Amino acid sequence: MTTALKPAVQISSDDFVSHFQTSFLETLNVLPWQRKLGTKDRLHSTKPASLYAIFVGNDLAYTKESILCWARVLENYGLLLLEASSETLPELIQAFCPTILTYVENQNPNVWVFQKRAQKNLSQIADEFYQKMRDNAPLDTIFALLDEYEQIAPTSSFPFFTRQKLLSDRQLPTLAEMDWQRCVDRMGSSSQMFAILSTIISGNYQKGFRKREMLLKDNHLRRTPTPPDESLYAKRWKGENLAGKSIVVWTEFGLGDEIMFAQLAHYLKRQGASKTVWIAQTPIVELLKTHPDIDQVIDAKQIAQELDEFDYWVYPHEILVYVNTPFDYLPKRQPYLSADPTKSAAMAVQFADTGNLKVGIVWRGDPSHENDKFRSIHNLDYIETLFKLADIDWYCLQKACNDDEIALLEKYQILHLAKDYQDFTDTAAALTHLDYLVAVDTSVVHLAGAMGVPSLVMLPYIVDWRWGLEGKTNKWYPSIESFRNSYISEHWENVIEDIQHALTLRLAWKTA
Repeated sequence: MTTALKPAVQISSDDFVSHFQTSFLETLNVLPWQRKLGTKDRLHSTKPASLYAIFVGNDLAYTKESILCWARVLENYGLLLLEASSETLPELIQAFCPTILTYVENQNPNVWVFQKRAQKNLSQIADEFYQKMRDNAPLDTIFALLDEYEQIAPTSSFPFFTRQKLLSDRQLPTLAEMDWQRCVDRMGSSSQMFAILSTIISGNYQKGFRKREMLLKDNHLRRTPTPPDESLYAKRWKGENLAGKSIVVWTEFGLGDEIMFAQLAHYLKRQGASKTVWIAQTPIVELLKTHPDIDQVIDAKQIAQELDEFDYWVYPHEILVYVNTPFDYLPKRQPYLSADPTKSAAMAVQFADTGNLKVGIVWRGDPSHENDKFRSIHNLDYIETLFKLADIDWYCLQKACNDDEIALLEKYQILHLAKDYQDFTDTAAALTHLDYLVAVDTSVVHLAGAMGVPSLVMLPYIVDWRWGLEGKTNKWYPSIESFRNSYISEHWENVIEDIQHALTLRLAWKTA
């Protein structure tokens, strides 16, 4: 039976490879470095633990960042084969990551051999981290676990976001900024957006959005599936006076983003814009038409047919680049979206007047979201805990439910309202009949905030930038109160307990 060859990559000259015995090389499938693998010193596009051996020439610098990244793509017990260098020592290289690599002595002075030690599973480290957080372990102990996680997964943003949260909680933002710079140095452009978002989430919108625009400015296909035609590039707004001018705000990113940034229509009007036009994704087109400061809404699928002459266009995230006034002091309209009165009246029959508190709920978002594992609540025991609360009528505003979720709704006789909704005007109409919304970070929360519906948002430990690093409030929606997970985990005990307490308090208010 033929033994499968072990995968290897050559980032060195053929002369270096010639130092190895033929019998060893015959066990390998050695492929030359290709651009699709990532840069030679990072291999950041290569799958983790996918190689048995890497041959590296000494024309590359043996930095800590490079060693970590090369070790990342090696399988357990794989070999990092370095050409001897006069600029360092093998003992110093091992010191970069002593828990990952072992230096193996050999007879050839031209070759330094390092073997990757068996590593823990990342989920195991995450569980240990969760337990240490719950036990209020000393910060150095927690940071040691993050360092261990980072050494195994050096291209993951998880340790950096976590350190930022921990350092910010302790009023050490400068150290967090230095940590992000290390992330950028290691991962290059692929991590620049993470570093920029860390600036925005800290509340420095002016600096953060300007950096973001420098990174994304002309990358239209990354910003929207329906980019402006090249003939319109000359009309891109760069902060010019809007008095008497028309401006088009182009569709960009998710539904929640578009709902949130629609708030800035009021600012554009206050700057004298004669006409504000919003290009939006289909599910929110009719909803945005209720905005008093938006003169026209165009479906992103109908741009060619409906877009008339205009003076300027801009992406939503780009607007704040050209606003010198701090966001907290901008004129705002609250609320700025509303429901169709006819549609709202037609739905009234679904909300019987029982005297109970009427609460909508969304516990899970789009499963394709990059942070869905921590953003959504997948353990239905937590949701059932809420459903057991007395004197509350629950209404499910989650569009899609799986079989287990449907069974839970049926068990507590909870209406699954959103399953038949066609667009966000239906959701808006339902929200008008609720006392509160309880939800994870989804587009429904943004809609509730835009409508001024009192809402309790359940946030993971690492949150999206718009919610800020800490606290109950946010810069965008005065009617939304944040309840944050105290740990990086899929456990939501502290949040559910806080929501229970908050709803009990609100029941008391209603009774009073």
